[in-house]
Amino acid sequence: MSTRTFVALSILIAILAWVGLALMFNYLEPLRSYQALAIPLVIIAVGGTTAPLWRTLQRRITPDRDDSKLNRMAVRQGLWAGLFVAILLTLRVFRVLDWVLVLVAAALFIMLEVFIQQREQWKQVQSRMPRNSRSSGSSRSQSSPTPPTQSGASAASFSRTASTKTTKSRKKTSGQSAKPNKPGPKSSR
Repeated sequence: MSTRTFVALSILIAILAWVGLALMFNYLEPLRSYQALAIPLVIIAVGGTTAPLWRTLQRRITPDRDDSKLNRMAVRQGLWAGLFVAILLTLRVFRVLDWVLVLVAAALFIMLEVFIQQREQWKQVQSRMPRNSRSSGSSRSQSSPTPPTQSGASAASFSRTASTKTTKSRKKTSGQSAKPNKPGPKSSR
């Protein structure tokens, strides 16, 4: 999809959602069911409004990405923005909106977006790697490497000696500190 088509569709969807919200607030009574219908309209309206802005921002930050990835990122980030505004409006309706909640919600959405972008980059790197290097890389990550202080020992012998030392030290400390809390029964002699 071209840039002009994406921007035109985003703006059209946003205008329809904003018109729907305006009609709802002007001509319908404020019932709970209508408030529940307003939340998805807010998400769509804010998402459609901000998607072209997110696309422009992403195009400037990462000019090497193709249009389809930029469009997906812009739609996702627009929906995050719409969901953020809808959550803030819902908290305001219940009269619990606070600056701390605003900052926590913003941090949550930013972390989610960063996680998703890192995951996409990792998938892209994995798809570029040859199959044999992917399988050898995963087996290397499962085995524990030899620590730098144990220059001649293998990883297995190091882990066995470390676990033996840990077990011996546990036995020593448990034997010394294992004193009964209750006094033993008195002998009748």
